[in-house]
Amino acid sequence: MHALLEWEKHAIVALAAEWERVDLSHRKLAHRGSRLDMVYVSESSVLRVLTDAGVRLPGLPRTAPRERTPFPDWAELVPGVVWVYDFTHFSGLPGWCAIAVGAVVSKKCLTLNLTAEETSTQVEAAFIDALTVDGKAWLLGDEEFVAELATGHVSDPELDPDDDGTGAVPVLLAVSDNGPQMTSSVTARFMAVARIGQHFGRPGTPNDRAWIESFFGHLKTENPHLDQISDPAALRAELEHFREHYNTVRLHEGIGYVTPDDEHVSCASNSDRGSQFRSRKFRKALKKHKLHGSMGRVGACGDNAAMESFFSLLQKNVLDRHPWASRLELRLAIVSWIEGVYHRKRRQRRLGKLTPVEFETIMMEAVALAA
Repeated sequence: MHALLEWEKHAIVALAAEWERVDLSHRKLAHRGSRLDMVYVSESSVLRVLTDAGVRLPGLPRTAPRERTPFPDWAELVPGVVWVYDFTHFSGLPGWCAIAVGAVVSKKCLTLNLTAEETSTQVEAAFIDALTVDGKAWLLGDEEFVAELATGHVSDPELDPDDDGTGAVPVLLAVSDNGPQMTSSVTARFMAVARIGQHFGRPGTPNDRAWIESFFGHLKTENPHLDQISDPAALRAELEHFREHYNTVRLHEGIGYVTPDDEHVSCASNSDRGSQFRSRKFRKALKKHKLHGSMGRVGACGDNAAMESFFSLLQKNVLDRHPWASRLELRLAIVSWIEGVYHRKRRQRRLGKLTPVEFETIMMEAVALAA
């Protein structure tokens, strides 16, 4: 071993001047010098000499960071509007995978299917199951479309993935990564006809779909034995048991220490923190009628956005129109606007351009059929 000689240092600097635009890094330059029989030194020696000489290699160009694409305006963060889905694998069953579909806001796992393939067909099957579980099977009410699904072939109606072909706003938003099963034209056509919009996270950025990553983290961390199961039937039974426990027993900090079923399925009364909503009498009334109470944070109007939005419409369409002679006159005007306009005439984007009465009628029929 010896210190670098002066001619070796000069050779390294000359090598960098000639080959830096090709090799880009000190590691490749060290091997380039050996290949050309110019100088035989280690990678670290090349870096040290170039640093002392004030030579900075260009290195590989940095990829510009991608901005996160926001959700569409119509996709509000309220229960039942934004879903997320992905696949995961288990070491005990090579070649098999599980696909989960979950609700972002309520954290409810709608579907957790074990399959032997990872294709767009499994995506369609999972969403059909999820729509049925969530009482939204009416989105598959197109008889021609259902017949095509039954045959395993969906014709190409030349639909834009973000449009359902009628100009109506989608009812649901499905968030996923950029896997081939999610971005395939078959999946896009299925989602379009079922009135489900698609939203893809940035490549290599799991945080864009953190909800499903968190779910899989809980699934595997709390159940390490799943990776030891080699029987598909046994693993399928274990996954269904976990899904039931996750939805109905496990308390979640992110939704106020309640279960996803409490947040997603049960009737909920959401309010601000006014004294009347925190009173013992009001809480007893909620309990008597089997309602689950939920309160927003102090000073956070967005937590009660649905009610704030309604009162804004009421203010503009009734209260601020003109002075009112009496409370009775104003009361009649409010009731007339709510029952005659808001419920039966005003179409809402988040309901798929249906009125509240139309949407409720469809949902009640779906519930009755499911029962």
